Amino acid sequence: MHRFQLGHHDRANMSFTDPLPFNIPDYPFANGGCGDIYRSQTSDGKLVAIKMVRIPEAGDDPHIARNLRILAEIIPIWAKCNHPNIVPLIGEATVRGQVAAVYEWLTYGSVLDYLKRHPTADRHQLSAKICDGVAYLHANNIIHGNLKGSQVFVSDYGVPRIMLDCTGTHMVGKPRDIDEMTLTLRWAAPEILMETSGKTFQSDVYALGMETISLSTPYNGMSDYRVVSNVMRHIFPSRPMDTISDNEAGNVLWDLLTACWSQDPKERPSAADIGEVMNALGSSQPATQVHQRPRSSMGFAPNTVIEDLVAFFVNNNLTDYTEELKRSDMKIQLSKPYLATAAALLFKIDLPIKGDHRNTIHIQKVVVKRVMNESPYKQLKRATRELYFWSGYKHDNILPLLGFAVLDGNLAMISPWIENGSVTEYVRKQQKPDYHDLCTQLSCAICYLHGHGLIHGDIKGDNVLVSDEGIVKVTDFGVSIAAQLQIEFTFTAVGRGTERWQAPEILRRKTDSTKAGDVYSLGMTMLEIYSRERPYGDMEMGHDEKCAIIAAFWELLQQCWAGEAEARPSSDEVYKQLVEM
Repeated sequence: MHRFQLGHHDRANMSFTDPLPFNIPDYPFANGGCGDIYRSQTSDGKLVAIKMVRIPEAGDDPHIARNLRILAEIIPIWAKCNHPNIVPLIGEATVRGQVAAVYEWLTYGSVLDYLKRHPTADRHQLSAKICDGVAYLHANNIIHGNLKGSQVFVSDYGVPRIMLDCTGTHMVGKPRDIDEMTLTLRWAAPEILMETSGKTFQSDVYALGMETISLSTPYNGMSDYRVVSNVMRHIFPSRPMDTISDNEAGNVLWDLLTACWSQDPKERPSAADIGEVMNALGSSQPATQVHQRPRSSMGFAPNTVIEDLVAFFVNNNLTDYTEELKRSDMKIQLSKPYLATAAALLFKIDLPIKGDHRNTIHIQKVVVKRVMNESPYKQLKRATRELYFWSGYKHDNILPLLGFAVLDGNLAMISPWIENGSVTEYVRKQQKPDYHDLCTQLSCAICYLHGHGLIHGDIKGDNVLVSDEGIVKVTDFGVSIAAQLQIEFTFTAVGRGTERWQAPEILRRKTDSTKAGDVYSLGMTMLEIYSRERPYGDMEMGHDEKCAIIAAFWELLQQCWAGEAEARPSSDEVYKQLVEM
């Protein structure tokens, strides 16, 4: 076996041949589309799925050649995709003499499965992100062609990801040369049912409306015959009042969905328009309606003991690795940090990762972070604060927290090791980094945090990591601020981030960290990504460098750096402008 590390920009050229960096099981985990799905694990512990064409032992199935061609055709389209709400393709492999697609393994094989196991999940947020994924496909001239609940997977952190369809997905103007068209009746637009049109952006939008209505099967409990009859007579599915309430926001959403089902495809809104409305409605909801993991409450005071904190975090479903770190082999790995600063010690170790039933599922290279401070009380308080904030937010562009441990009498945080390091290191190493995509992902993360009431407080290149797959991962919540806390901290001086990235009003001590301050730092970090240098470094941003960044992007940065906090765009507006670019 060998380890592979390839970024997003390399995706179209990724290919694996024997010896593969993973083992192929004898039997498939599931069946889907044009073949079988196998679950495997790479040498560095990453779970992957391998899609292969099913070839019977007799080998005389007339569809074998067709399915091999179908899979080979979808891989180049898939390789073009790089979005948090699209299932990420890792690469193409030659397995047992045939082409196979290798992609990230996702825990929930459909959004319906996810909702069954998480009935209180935020359906509006899920729908908005599905819209974002479809809008991304359309912006890149890709028609999905078979959008439905079973084509939407969900990550461990509740992020929906659309799986491309082997037989339905195609580029605009290049329909697939397939004998029969895949058709899922309850999501199919009337022009598809009547065979007056092929699959289009508009038919995708029709299906998107059907999927958004309740994230369940449209026309549930109705026979196929009645479904077709209702579609032809323009009878909509019933409005689910429990999820689309009879209020202003609910009525706007229902009007939007009915527009998606217009008999005339030209009258349907675009996926981007739907996503914009969905995200706007989501951001207007009260903070109490935002889905987050329920937490118990406690107070933090000078007499707080570490045993109480351990019980609190375990009670809130955070994995405790204290016993694992006591092993002799772990003590050796923890004897010397790979990075030591005044604020923290960072250790790199190989840790047995626990599953849902506390059993070891794989060995993973991780970072153990131990916060440092001259005062033991402040040290424990800061570690508790960061652990609390970090554990409460799940997003593809947030570095996942794997768990915690008591190390040398203090709390330590455990997260995946990111080989590429910071985004600044990453862009320096890459020949042709996708600057714009990195900035878009970063703004998406900050938009998510702000939408959930959290101010990061220290956005900068060092706190933005990039995974092997080119995914931005924001980290370091040591000075973050939230509107509502389940741990009540006693008063303390609030950290204000790092000077070179700070907004003027924060430097002048007029305010603590704010969302507007985050946006200022976001602009500085995006400049850092493009220039490959920290703000106000040895080189100034001159005329040539400005020309290298398109005018619209430079204008956006200047908006982020507005002297008055009120004049800066929100993180949501920054993200939308980047997506539109």
